[in-house]
Amino acid sequence: MYWGRYGFLLAIIFALAPNAGLAAEQVDIEANSGKTMIYSFLLYNKFSCAFSELPNYKIRTPAQNGELSAEVVKARFNADHKRCAGKRVYVLEINYRPKRGYRGSDKAIVDLRFPTYSSLNFQTNRTIKFDITVK
Repeated sequence: MYWGRYGFLLAIIFALAPNAGLAAEQVDIEANSGKTMIYSFLLYNKFSCAFSELPNYKIRTPAQNGELSAEVVKARFNADHKRCAGKRVYVLEINYRPKRGYRGSDKAIVDLRFPTYSSLNFQTNRTIKFDITVK
């Protein structure tokens, strides 16, 4: 069977489609630790080291016992990325700050929306669920 360009496109769409059954990110944080990065996102080409546009984010379900925030930070590729080592990039970080003195569990959901293939003029969404334990 010949899939051609449309088969490839369908494969990409299904591979990048949000999955409702996706397991939550398990995060352990020390109580009274201040702001802690719990997730980071960067999309880049491993051959040219060019990075993509960062996604827009929306906090769908805020944490009940802490505060979620997001920020774009400058970073450098480390030595694990041999071809790109030392090059500057921008990374989207999701941070969590527990309420002072709180210990226990918390949950949050963040939606990321980013253009995957701008020439095809569609956007891809990704939902990240967090199960947070403050110790």
